[in-house]
Amino acid sequence: MSAKLTSLGLPTSIAHSSEGFVAVMKTMATDDPVRVGALQAYVKGFHGVFIVMACVSGTALLASLWIRTFSMDKSLESSFKLEARVVLKGDLESGASSCRS
Repeated sequence: MSAKLTSLGLPTSIAHSSEGFVAVMKTMATDDPVRVGALQAYVKGFHGVFIVMACVSGTALLASLWIRTFSMDKSLESSFKLEARVVLKGDLESGASSCRS
């Protein structure tokens, strides 16, 4: 964004306080050269962000194709066991937190 502002002859301080400058742009006339140039700089900045994110996403896609498939259907040795508990209808209506087994 700063490079585009410099090429248009506008101050680069717009890029450093870009969020605050949006409020200033709302008060400017639509054909104001500063407003038009700043909009062009915003667009250039968003294009840069889009290109970077698209490249990162494409790289992640290619990396995901390289990953081997592992089966998740194996039993694990653990000291933890699941316990089945029965919750009665009355407990749900009264909001009781204890479960009966």
